[in-house]
Amino acid sequence: MGTLGRICDHPCEQVCKRDEADEPVAVCALKRFVYDACDGGELPEAAERIHKERIAIVGAGPAGLTAAYQLARQGYGVTVYESQSVAGGMLAVGIPEYRLPRDVLNHEVDIVRALGVEILLGTPVGLGDGPGLDELRAKHAAVFLAVGAHRSRRLGVPGEDLKGVAHSTDFLRCLNLKEDVKLGQRVAVIGGGNAAVDAARCALRLGSEVTLVYRRSRVEMPAIAEEVEAAVHEGVRLEFLAAPVRVLGRQGRV
Repeated sequence: MGTLGRICDHPCEQVCKRDEADEPVAVCALKRFVYDACDGGELPEAAERIHKERIAIVGAGPAGLTAAYQLARQGYGVTVYESQSVAGGMLAVGIPEYRLPRDVLNHEVDIVRALGVEILLGTPVGLGDGPGLDELRAKHAAVFLAVGAHRSRRLGVPGEDLKGVAHSTDFLRCLNLKEDVKLGQRVAVIGGGNAAVDAARCALRLGSEVTLVYRRSRVEMPAIAEEVEAAVHEGVRLEFLAAPVRVLGRQGRV
């Protein structure tokens, strides 16, 4: 609940029948309140191992951790293989810490671990020194693939591969993993979704002047409205009904 209460875009509230009486039930805020009120709650005891079969899960993101949690509760042994150095998937490497504090996320990962789930970090499947898929199949009764979607959508315009152009997932991953990130004085962020708004607010925190460029109007932005309002309040400039046709550069750089 700690994670959902902070990052969910709560689509259920948009169609809540309670709105016909006064206002929708604030499900997202209520989840955050309950989690914070009990400081996340105590960790559960290890789940009883009922089945001899062991399950492999590739990916320690939301899908992988949820599957591991449910399988452990049903009495299966579970091993999760994660290529990154942290568990949480895009929650850990795609969402800025100011939106999702890492102590909240880590506590929810610890809940899964407490049930008896083994999480192997820095263990890519099918790459480098990591195990192959055939090896996992041989050692486990079943393999669940929860590798996530860690690739950004490309613009498809000339100059997109110039130095100085970064895709949002790569940019946010570097920041969340505490890698060195250097930006110019002025940054343009292309897009109107949550990743674009997150990237814009992060760039602002790194000291850049930021303009977010979106091809439609503000009301059509798919990003969470509260996040857009926060970005504007912090100083992000919004430019609508505009889209790049090429990225200009010199000597291989923007």
